Amino acid sequence: NKFKKDTQRIEYQKRGLYDLTNVLEGIGYLKKYSRNIMIITAKFYQQILILKTNEIIKLKIKQMEEKSKNEVDEIVIAGMGGELIAEIIQKAQWLKNPEYHLILQPMTKAELLRDYLYHNGFSIQEEQCTCADKKLYTVMSVYYTGFLPELTEIQKYCGAINPKQSAYNYEYLIRTAKALLKKGTGMLSADPDSTEGKQQIRFSKLISDYAEKGEIL
Repeated sequence: NKFKKDTQRIEYQKRGLYDLTNVLEGIGYLKKYSRNIMIITAKFYQQILILKTNEIIKLKIKQMEEKSKNEVDEIVIAGMGGELIAEIIQKAQWLKNPEYHLILQPMTKAELLRDYLYHNGFSIQEEQCTCADKKLYTVMSVYYTGFLPELTEIQKYCGAINPKQSAYNYEYLIRTAKALLKKGTGMLSADPDSTEGKQQIRFSKLISDYAEKGEIL
């Protein structure tokens, strides 16, 4: 009868769900809390984040390729982390062409983006800072030259920012120096002999001096 069929279907669905949860538990995405309660682990959320990031990269590259076919020579990549922007550029090798003008605006980790650009033949020809909701962001004007410059120790933190050009530029560098000082101090509190902690504090001093004097010593 219908009730028996519905019962069998529910049992089948339960077995399928049980098998699925066993698989997810086996690969670390779920953790059994009690007989009827499963907890989603951090590993699951990390995997979702990776998949989402890959989707963003593929979409952005596709959009840029479509624009390049229409003879667009200026490409803007903005509103995402510096690490992600670097990954997008890395996977779009056709951007290694001096005909393209890249305007890049990293929301976070600008130092990682600068480091990638400098070591992959891209030149940051100009860099200006702007402010939104009391947060400072940098905007980079970039071209591919193929040239690998000799870098100072703090180049990836300062880029082409000139502290004398605007108050935002100056404040950006000061905030960067304070962030490094805080990070270095924390490292030395945990380990007084931390080489990285001492380096962070030294970088903080160099950036602060550059912000005040306008030249890297």
